[in-house]
Amino acid sequence: MIVAVAASAPAAELPRAVGQWRLDGDVEDASGRGHAGVASGATYVPRGDGRALRLDPDDGSVRIAAHADLDISGQGALEMWCRPQSRHGALFSWGREGEAGNRRFVLVFDTRLDWGEPGGELRLWAGGARRYQTWSTELPDLALDRWTHVVVCIDGKSLSFYYNYVVHYADEETSRWVAHLYRHYGIEGSTRPAATDPFDSSHLLADGDFADASSRWRLQPAAADHMKIVDEIHFGWLQGRFPYTPRGDSALRMVRSADGPNVAAQTLRNLRPGRLYVARMISAVHGDMSAREPHVLRLDVRGARMLPESSFARRFGNSYAHSYGDYDTSHRAWMTYHWVLFRAEATKAELVISDWADETRPGGPIGEPIILNFVQVHPYFDLSGEGPAHPDPSDAHD
Repeated sequence: MIVAVAASAPAAELPRAVGQWRLDGDVEDASGRGHAGVASGATYVPRGDGRALRLDPDDGSVRIAAHADLDISGQGALEMWCRPQSRHGALFSWGREGEAGNRRFVLVFDTRLDWGEPGGELRLWAGGARRYQTWSTELPDLALDRWTHVVVCIDGKSLSFYYNYVVHYADEETSRWVAHLYRHYGIEGSTRPAATDPFDSSHLLADGDFADASSRWRLQPAAADHMKIVDEIHFGWLQGRFPYTPRGDSALRMVRSADGPNVAAQTLRNLRPGRLYVARMISAVHGDMSAREPHVLRLDVRGARMLPESSFARRFGNSYAHSYGDYDTSHRAWMTYHWVLFRAEATKAELVISDWADETRPGGPIGEPIILNFVQVHPYFDLSGEGPAHPDPSDAHD
């Protein structure tokens, strides 16, 4: 999907979309302004519940007739979802076909097109053959073959480039939240908070990193010394927390026993009955995180309606920028991101973490040590109030 927004409306009004092309089967303009395009060297491929447009790397393009509506070179924004296969090509171009000098607005994405220059920047040419301005900004190292949300903003003086930061364990809620932030602040230019819920959700669950000995956690070990708080230096850093902080270096350690499950529990408070919430945590095998195979750890919310069809547990490795000790890009530390959706039925519920697969069986090796932290509960971001569709596993990448 590509959206072009002009910000030439009075300050009291929200910017308007001057063009919107969903590219899910046609090149019609969903903004209602009639700027339909013509695709060439392109095919439609399945994507989630719909389709996406795939452009041939040699001659694929979408051409949209030049119109004054689409001149956002003075002030405006361009938003799109894309899955780049290479780092060069024209991202957006408005002007008169065949008259390079009369291009009114050309946005070039790390390209060697026409100009014969090496890439490395995002460049904007605005104006005609005799009078134009050029702005540029350094491009981030965008990941190839991965869906990326991109927003380019022009204020008449400078060019800004925003994109969603790729993390290995991003979930559908996080992706939608990032898109909402881009639209709310970057495109609509709003200065109001993007959400009414507080960022800090400790009023729901306390001490998710097990750093406070007096916290509300209730620990029920299966045997002596099978549960304890440990200092696992740089565990939070390997997870991807940035910049480095000691938060995340403390964790709860469980050693699986044949006698029964180790259980950590805490009462969730201040829930709103009927509202959707997310409970999440990160875990790993203690001592040797190099095995990619999943480990058994269960997260339940008792006294609430669990939604397992919309929940997941996903393995991920440390990022290239977050190495420590033996772990780097060639020898990764593998962890599991647990993401559980539930609907509150009362103002309180019990969050329960167990190292058994269920109440009757361990489900994993006896003696296996597991560490966990980053336990959080927050209101699920959902503007519709209906909850998510089943997550698309094709969005997952290692």
